Formats: sequence, structure tokens, C-alpha cells
Amino acid sequence: MINDKASTAIHQAARFLAADIQKLCGYQPPIVSTVAAGKVNIRLAIFGIDEIPADIPGANWKTEPEAYRIVTREQTLWLAGADFRGTAFATYALSERLGIDPLYWWTGYEPEQRDSLIIKETDFRAGPPVFRYRGFFHDDEDILQRPFEANGYPWRFGDIPMEWYQRWFETALRLGMNTVAPYTRAHRRKEVQQCASDWGLFYTSHHYDILLSNPFGIERFNLAEKRKIDPTWDWFTNRKGMTGYWQGGVEENKDLHTIWPVGLRGTDDHAYAFPVICRQHSG
Repeated sequence: MINDKASTAIHQAARFLAADIQKLCGYQPPIVSTVAAGKVNIRLAIFGIDEIPADIPGANWKTEPEAYRIVTREQTLWLAGADFRGTAFATYALSERLGIDPLYWWTGYEPEQRDSLIIKETDFRAGPPVFRYRGFFHDDEDILQRPFEANGYPWRFGDIPMEWYQRWFETALRLGMNTVAPYTRAHRRKEVQQCASDWGLFYTSHHYDILLSNPFGIERFNLAEKRKIDPTWDWFTNRKGMTGYWQGGVEENKDLHTIWPVGLRGTDDHAYAFPVICRQHSG
């Protein structure tokens, strides 16, 4: 059971859990917003927002981001988080306890099939993570699935299938991570960032991708033209154009869960060329 107005991250976690249960026993439970009395059910909830039994402690959880409890009360298994990420991580933790390998996409591990699943009495508490941001960065996308060039190598400018990103994001979440940083030297589509954010992940980047402005696409994907700026990547001759380009990255991603990288590097991952300053020394 889940609140219709719950975060998209919680809804996605619920969909994964329902599919996991189907893998285990052949039955995929429906995801509903109400449940009939007397029915065994799993409830995904957030302390302070959803109605949670008073005997399930939730005090001080406002200061414990991503903390959660997995608790049984009568015929209900509560997955209750301090915030929406906490609730989602409680769901992924339950899936792992049931036998779903967080790395199943990569290990090929198939869980043991069962005739039924039985909820045993439990009261598990996970406090806030030691590290606020826990990221998954891969380098490099050049080897990933995409159209091929005439010479038989992957075409760098071809789109990487969305399905691959979804598998990557799912794996990060099942491993308890909350941040992803896709490689910058690939065609970045808005749907990739949107998916990461919707599933509860902070989207960030690295290297020269200042403020998620995507310098790799400044000319290749016509981003400078779309943002109506001079594409010259030179702070000394085109300061207005560069700040305008960075602002475009902020505008395009401002509604997503992001961590904004700040740095300055040349495009195509080359060193930034600073002007040579000559000094005349007197004898």
C-alpha cells in the first residue's frame, strides 16, 4: 500500500518490490492506495506525513535523513522512512533480505523459488548513512551499447539505450547509493537526468561539466546555438558566453535533484589553455 501522492522514488521502489516478489513466488502483488481490513499487506510510508502506528518510534527522524524502520504490526509490514529516500531504501533492503541480489543484472543470480512468502515478526532500524552522498560513477561510456561506426567501433555520438541507464540506476539504489554521475563524453539526453531524479537519485557530473552545462555538446549537439551564446570556450575572450552557457545548464536541470559541480577545464576533456604572461626582468 502506498500513498497516491508519495514521491516518484517511492512509487518506483514499490514497482521493483512487486516485481521481486513475483520472481520469488510467481505472484505479483498489486500496488494500491487502500487495503481491505484483515489483508496481509506491505505499507510504504514516511514519518510525519503518513499515518503510522504510534508504537513505531519516529521521534527525531527529521534530523536523520534516509533513516528507516522495517516493522511488523499484526498483518502489516511497515516500511517507514524519515524521508522519501529512507522509505525507498527500506524497500530495497527488504528485497535483498527476501533473496534478491542487488547486482542481479550483472551477476545473473536467480533467487530460489518459493511457494509462498511468510512475514515473520521483525523490528529493524537503520540509522542515517555515515556519508550523506554515496555515488556511482562509471568511466567510460565509449564501450557501452550504441550504434557502430563503419570501422566497427561504437559510434561515440550514438545514443546509449535508456534501458541501460535504468539498469544502472536500479543497481545504485539497491546498493544503497543516492548519487549517480554519468560520463560526460556522450550524448546526454534530458530523459536520463529526469529518470535518475524521479527514482530518488541525485544527478551530478565531473571533470569539466561545470553546473551540468554539458560542454561536450556545446557544438556537437548545438547546445550553444540553442542557448544563444558564442561557443568559444575561452574565459578571457568570451566570459559572457561561458557564463551564459553555464546558466543554460542550471535552467535545464533546476527542477531535478542535483549536485552542482564547479570547475573549469577545456572542452573534450583537454587541459584549459591559459594565456601566457611574459614578464620583463631588468638586468
